[in-house]
Amino acid sequence: MAQSRIRRRGTRIRRGADEPSRKPSKTPPCVTRLVVEDVRIQGHEFAVTVFNSGNLPSHQVRINVYVKPAHVVGEPEADLVLVATASTALGILERKQVSVVKEVGGIAVFNPHYAIAFDPINDPFPIGRVHELSLQERNLLDSSLQSSLPGWKQYRFSDDRFRFDEAMAVPDDERTWQLKTIAQLEASIPANPSITNVLYPHATPGPHSELRHRIDVDNAFFLSEIGKGNVTVDTSCFLYTYTQTPRDRGALWLRLSRLQTGVESVLATTEPPLASPDTWIKKDGHIDAGPALTTITVRLIAERRTGQNNNAYFGNVRCALKHRQVKAS
Repeated sequence: MAQSRIRRRGTRIRRGADEPSRKPSKTPPCVTRLVVEDVRIQGHEFAVTVFNSGNLPSHQVRINVYVKPAHVVGEPEADLVLVATASTALGILERKQVSVVKEVGGIAVFNPHYAIAFDPINDPFPIGRVHELSLQERNLLDSSLQSSLPGWKQYRFSDDRFRFDEAMAVPDDERTWQLKTIAQLEASIPANPSITNVLYPHATPGPHSELRHRIDVDNAFFLSEIGKGNVTVDTSCFLYTYTQTPRDRGALWLRLSRLQTGVESVLATTEPPLASPDTWIKKDGHIDAGPALTTITVRLIAERRTGQNNNAYFGNVRCALKHRQVKAS
């Protein structure tokens, strides 16, 4: 038995081909990564759905729900107010709906609510900056927008590819896109209680037209959270094309870029196919905000296919920076 443990002199022991390497492996760090997927009002409580997309469980998930007070015209916007809180635990890749009860008073169902989920140690959220969240949701057709469309710029194209860098700017005094309330449109255009204001191209100088809105990201809090991979850029609008044969077409496109020393470089885009809906349909765009993001461009694309007018209608155009740990009702 003793001899069986003695290696012969000059014999080398070689690692077999199927034996694992002894080199240190690079394993991802263990993190809790909380994502608020949904928040809904149910009676006197909030149903908040939270998902742990990380590889570390959390035994101390905190969920806070805030309300945004109604805005009084002429007054600065009020800070968000904490109205309910709850605690739970989440395992790795576990999803859970949590009831967060409002203990005092009723729920203002017409005011937006924000649910925030965080682990104070493993996935913290800067609660002191919560008031900045509501400032990142922009209604690009709010009631204060004037007919001169400040912030919007019209472009035309020589073909139907709508290439961003080949757009030709239309002088503001020649702009054809118009802003109206849905009640001011022709009676033949279907009503929709969800839509307030509408943009449409009208008599464009060419068949391929775009109205573009540029947003510069200058909020220090969101720039830091973008760098951590915590932010998504969301856009939405309603689209309708007037009854004719063939119907005109429209689309909502989104472009994320980085502006540095006067040079703008594209980071990501969404360019879904143009559509010709015969009723109001909602269009959405979602892109994860890369660490270098500085500029967002919302693009309303319209193509005239017959006649003199471009009859694609865009209602309730919005753009928002969404934090993965936050969801608005």
